[in-house]
Amino acid sequence: MHKRLNLVALGVVAVILTLTIMLAVRSTASAQNQKAFVGTWERISAKDGEGKALEERLLPSNIIFAADGHYLQTAFPAGREKVAKPVKEMTREELINRLDGVLASYGTYTVTGNKLTRKVLQHLNPAGQGTEIIQEFRLEGDTLTLKVVSEALKNSETRYKRVK
Repeated sequence: MHKRLNLVALGVVAVILTLTIMLAVRSTASAQNQKAFVGTWERISAKDGEGKALEERLLPSNIIFAADGHYLQTAFPAGREKVAKPVKEMTREELINRLDGVLASYGTYTVTGNKLTRKVLQHLNPAGQGTEIIQEFRLEGDTLTLKVVSEALKNSETRYKRVK
């Protein structure tokens, strides 16, 4: 009877030890993947949900991934008219020109396997706050390719180069 209990206990310990090791390896792999993201990335190309290339003036964008799990993304389109008046004095067209294509987003990120998940804490558009962006990624040298995990956006793809 004691031998049987010892064998059962030994089996339980073996299973727990195996699971602990597997989780530690997975956690280390995710941490290594997350470390690979740390730095500043500049957008070099983008395709929308239909696979069409993003307008050239909308390409300028950067994402900064910090080691502490936070990110910051901005996009300021090229060719915006320089208007030196207070916002309250701008015409509708001047305001649209200033904001059309502009993006500012801040939040946290995690990496699991080949998925990057960003939790948006602050966004230029308040409707974006509290949302999650889940993307599949591919890291090849200093190029980061992101694809949104969504049927509606399955053909979208954004490529970034690491800023050195």
